[in-house]
Amino acid sequence: MKYRYSVPGKLYIAGEYAVVKGFHAILTPTKLMLHVDIESHDSYVIESNQWERPKMYDPNSLKDNELWEKALKISYQYLSHKHIEFKSSSITIISDLDKLDHKFGLGSSGAVVIGIIKAILSFHKIKVTPLLLYKLGVLSQKEDVEVASFGDLACSAFDTPIVYKKDMSLDMNRPFSELIESTWSQLVIQEVSESFDVMVIHTNESASSSKLVQLLNDNMDDKTQKDVLITIDRHVLSFLNAIRSKNKTTAYKHIKALESLSKTLDDSMNGMMYSKNIQCIFAFAQSHELVYKISGAGGGDNVILFLDSQEAYNEIKQRLPKPFLNITNYIKGVTYE
Repeated sequence: MKYRYSVPGKLYIAGEYAVVKGFHAILTPTKLMLHVDIESHDSYVIESNQWERPKMYDPNSLKDNELWEKALKISYQYLSHKHIEFKSSSITIISDLDKLDHKFGLGSSGAVVIGIIKAILSFHKIKVTPLLLYKLGVLSQKEDVEVASFGDLACSAFDTPIVYKKDMSLDMNRPFSELIESTWSQLVIQEVSESFDVMVIHTNESASSSKLVQLLNDNMDDKTQKDVLITIDRHVLSFLNAIRSKNKTTAYKHIKALESLSKTLDDSMNGMMYSKNIQCIFAFAQSHELVYKISGAGGGDNVILFLDSQEAYNEIKQRLPKPFLNITNYIKGVTYE
């Protein structure tokens, strides 16, 4: 019998860059899903609609070269930890998150990791919780702890809008059994029930968040960066409080402040955060007196416009210039579609 396990991607509403250093971020999942099909097989094989051919693997000698290998490796490590005998299987990954000839910037990498772990554990009759999926996802990528937030893993695992803060106190050199069984005391993953009055615009460009984060780390000293990120964190939490209080005017003032602080970070990054297409969307937003910000690390991917009404959304939807794409209907936790 074939089993299917589906997980969403993610979209950052606020808190990009700061979340890497252990501050808060707000994320919401996608309606587009990554599906992982798994069934019994006489060997261990994995394939994807993004690959040219299937890949054979040995669960006892997996490498750390690719995300799919890391996800498989941590899954079998957990099975060993639970003294569960491995069962050979055929895995097929089918992604709805990449509908163009490049990525939408909606967290397909994190979805691959969470989807594979979920499929392997469920196939072996493990009771899977979102927190377990998240922890295993983080441990599969622990070498990236300095440049990764793991927010995409949290959003894919929990499949709901969240306030998220990674645990900066973890000692990744501790034994696997201790890390997986312990309470991650500084971790924050809290559901957000409010929806966001936004339009999400894809720039028709893709970007690498990890490269941009590394660029910031290389070009801005720790103290200066921390001062900016502390201020970002304050505005992220204030924005959420204003949304919860239904005070949109105040909420959007915090979005304007967040975008201004992003420009401060970009001053140390040689303008790499703001691609030509992002600047074009910003100019369009300014011409319509809209509040706006980058979603994610910039360099491409997506821009968010913050709106006041369904009528305003409909008007902007009609006037959006090419080649930019309105992908709001791919996102959960939003008001307008």
